[in-house]
Parts: sequence; C-alpha cells; structure tokens
Amino acid sequence: MTIHGGVVVGSGATFVLGSDELPRDTGTITGGVRAVNPSGVQIHHTTIDGGLDIQGGSGRFGGPFEVTWNAIEDDHINGSVSIEGYNGFWFGFLGNHVNGSVRLNDNILEDTDANEYPSNVIHGMLQCFGNSPEAQFGDAGGVENQVTGPKTGQCAKLH
Repeated sequence: MTIHGGVVVGSGATFVLGSDELPRDTGTITGGVRAVNPSGVQIHHTTIDGGLDIQGGSGRFGGPFEVTWNAIEDDHINGSVSIEGYNGFWFGFLGNHVNGSVRLNDNILEDTDANEYPSNVIHGMLQCFGNSPEAQFGDAGGVENQVTGPKTGQCAKLH
C-alpha cells in the first residue's frame, strides 16, 4: 500500500498501520505523518518519506483500546522525527531507521515501563528531555541506539 500526500491525524483520533504481532511490510507513506493531540499513533513496518511529527496527545484512558499509546516500531523514516508532549499510557520508539534528527521530549506517561527507546539507527541527533518515566529500554530489551550525531538528555545514558 502507498499513501500519497501524507497522513494527518486529528485531535482525539487514533491512527494504526501495521502490527507488532504481524511483522510484515505495510507499505509507504509519502508526505510524512503529522498529528496534533491524537489519542494514539501506532505505525509498524512502514516507510515514511517526509518525517513524523506528533505534538501533544490524550490522557491515559480512551478508545478504541481502553488505554492510549503511541508505538513507532520497525519503520524506515526519511526526515526528522518530533514526538513531544504526549500524555497517554505508554510510548515506544523501537527498532526504527531514521535519516534525520529525532526529538522525543516531554512525554509524561502512566506506565512505569513507558518511554522505551531501544534498537534505533539514527543518522542525525537523538534528543530526549523531560520524559517521565525517563527514557529507557524497558522490557523491550533491544540494543543500544546507533546514532551518528549527538545523544543528549535522557537518551545520552541509554546503553
């Protein structure tokens, strides 16, 4: 599947493409992904040309899954990534290949195992500030992030 023109996720909406349980190529989004105050954004095994920008987000409970979360996993992202101010239940940025800088800031989450950021390959900087819980590998395990630019804030200590 190819989505041309990008994806815009509106306030309170949930966008899901792909699945962690069915790891297969789900296609390409050209034009990037933009979300403002979404309930949740879950993108797995997808190529995103144009970057990813998620600003804000909902509280810890809500539809359609009873709890809210962001999962950006095993994607190829051409462009910068900014995920800031999400206040759901859980957030994971795992196993992605990014050609651009990544900013994961001020994500305040309910689950103590949230803000999992392992096993990424980033051709740019990795910045993590103000996350609670602090950026971690969590129970996802994984390996250290490979970053060509500086790792700053909470992500500097992820090994």
